[in-house]
Amino acid sequence: MAAWRRAIELSLGDADVERLRSIAQSRTEPASRVERARILLAYREDPSFFAVGRALSLHHQTVQRCVERAMVEGLMAALDDRPRPEGATVTRDRPLAAMLSLILICQIAGAVSVTASLFFLISTFPAAALVGGAPEADQSIARHVVMVTGSDRTFCSGVVIAQDLILTAAQCVHPATSYRIIGFDAPKPLTPKALKSVSSTVVHPEWDADAILRHRVSADVALVKLAAPLPPAYMPVALADSQRVVAAGARVIVVGYGVTVIGNGRTGGTLRAAHLLVTGNPGTLQIRLADPNTKGELAGLGACQGDSGGPVLDTSDGRLAVIGMISWSTGPALSTGCGGLTGVTPIIRYREWIVKTAAAMGSALKPMAPPEPSPKPGSEP
Repeated sequence: MAAWRRAIELSLGDADVERLRSIAQSRTEPASRVERARILLAYREDPSFFAVGRALSLHHQTVQRCVERAMVEGLMAALDDRPRPEGATVTRDRPLAAMLSLILICQIAGAVSVTASLFFLISTFPAAALVGGAPEADQSIARHVVMVTGSDRTFCSGVVIAQDLILTAAQCVHPATSYRIIGFDAPKPLTPKALKSVSSTVVHPEWDADAILRHRVSADVALVKLAAPLPPAYMPVALADSQRVVAAGARVIVVGYGVTVIGNGRTGGTLRAAHLLVTGNPGTLQIRLADPNTKGELAGLGACQGDSGGPVLDTSDGRLAVIGMISWSTGPALSTGCGGLTGVTPIIRYREWIVKTAAAMGSALKPMAPPEPSPKPGSEP
């Protein structure tokens, strides 16, 4: 997921601008350098990851990575592909997110299709991301959650709500991008059948990326329809019903494939889960979560880049239910980054739209099962 989106100040001198313009207009420079030069020029005019992504038909995460790299490594270094050490060999201990950064190279070369490049790269790099030391999710959680990977080198998380339907965040879905689904059952080495094809996506009509940039609430909800049902090992999770109240002090489970180190995509790709505490004044517009031990004031457990769309699960009445999706994060004490607060888009406000849209996509959702009745006094356990 993207962290709390405060604009990064990118300082460019006149000489920098002229050089970037020359590269952006070049017909001989590599396509990747041209694209990145255009990103930096556009960001200089409008310092918004979403706005630049929309203007250039790129995902906002692509824009964010380029700008952050320019800040850390320097302007010209940010235009180049990261060099591979001479004589380096492919190893099997690299995380899945490392392979995502190579997909565009395959596409630019024109040698393989998106599906083929995903298959080759994921076979090479197995999945290796909540920050703060969150443990890997066990099978009881992993069977409900998937990774949503894009042809534009982005990845998010999502939750299975029907055998052929994934609920994720609207910020994870871009109209110019094709998507595949990867889950816990992906074999090593990967086989072509392990990549789940996507037939369609629908974003909530009230989703407003600019509202998120202004720290305002938006309908960060989207549905991803699969071309074929998931195997029986995957289990859909029910949406919390309108009667379920989320109160301050409640403990919930957050799950995602995001990074463990902010800004380092190589640390993502492993499904992790953490127990967080509902804080503040939860409502139908927004829910805020924090590490029970640090309360958001010090660095602790929390969502980060790649966790967007991951489910927030409630088990308060003995039934697993989705009460929201991960949407944003802050660093400690409301600083920029991760490990402070985790922002959640509540299900209750958009539940009706999700149910109706799922039915229109041919994926009717099953109602939530009733809770187990309490045993009568004096009855056998």
